[in-house]
Amino acid sequence: MNKLFISLLLLFVGTVSYAQSVDSLLKSANSFIMAGDAENAVSTLKKLEKLSPGDNEVKKLFAFTYYNQRDFASALPYANELATSPSADFQQVQMAGLVYKAIAMYKEAEKMYSKALERFPGNGTLLSEYGELLQLKKEDDKAIVQWEKGIASDPNISSNYYFAARHYSAKGNYAWAVLYGEVFMNLESFSERTNETRTQLIADYGKLLAPSAQKKSSGETFESAFFVTVRHYGNFISTGVNAAALTKVRAYFLKEWNDKYAAQYPFKLFSYLQELTDRELFAAYNNWLFSERQSFVEWGKQNQSAYNELVQLQNSRLFKLPAGQHYPH
Repeated sequence: MNKLFISLLLLFVGTVSYAQSVDSLLKSANSFIMAGDAENAVSTLKKLEKLSPGDNEVKKLFAFTYYNQRDFASALPYANELATSPSADFQQVQMAGLVYKAIAMYKEAEKMYSKALERFPGNGTLLSEYGELLQLKKEDDKAIVQWEKGIASDPNISSNYYFAARHYSAKGNYAWAVLYGEVFMNLESFSERTNETRTQLIADYGKLLAPSAQKKSSGETFESAFFVTVRHYGNFISTGVNAAALTKVRAYFLKEWNDKYAAQYPFKLFSYLQELTDRELFAAYNNWLFSERQSFVEWGKQNQSAYNELVQLQNSRLFKLPAGQHYPH
């Protein structure tokens, strides 16, 4: 057999064997991490580090493992390498940012996010993380700019809506607080943040519909149209802000909105509410949105068909927002 052919064959076999070994170790490391077995994860990653020195994914997994153990001193060298690597992907940059924020290395984190966003402009995840960093620095007015950029450029990243809703609630802009809060709950339907946002959403609707609420925008805008229209039905909450009262408010609001503004201001959330109305699931959805889990289950026992259909819809289809429906404010 030709010696050159044998040499090439051996090189190919060695390359395949090496690749399989790295791939197998990566799978093992991820399995240990998912199982919370930090000791075996680190041991496996050390083997990987020898086989594939300089691999950013290995550095990310090291940083993630140590971060979860709150061993930030061990995570930091890997975070530093990821932060300065020109080939790090956005998830690897995100991991470095988590470490920096955990130990209050805000200056380094801000520099890293600024550079990363030059490479990944409009990345909603990085914009969310950058906004959170600015909030930690007590720079709320700068933070909301990043979250709004994320919503405009990458509209299906739930964290931007979560942080923006909290920001607007704290600032007294209850129109955007309830809009972004509800969008968030549809993007991230079953988490601790969902439960937290539900409580905030109910309180913010009460403040939005109170006689003392002030419109934040001037002239006719999407925001002012929403504010004025929904407040036409504030009398329905006179006996309390709850799922039943808010279902009435929102049903009348949706009809008036569709008559006056839907063509001018298309908005996925409102078209979804109309779809739910057409499918006779509007009451079920509002009970899910505004009721604690057990209360919604109890409501479902009395309205089994609608309850089951809504749950099936939520489990089988992702709520997705199209580009181009971000309204300036």
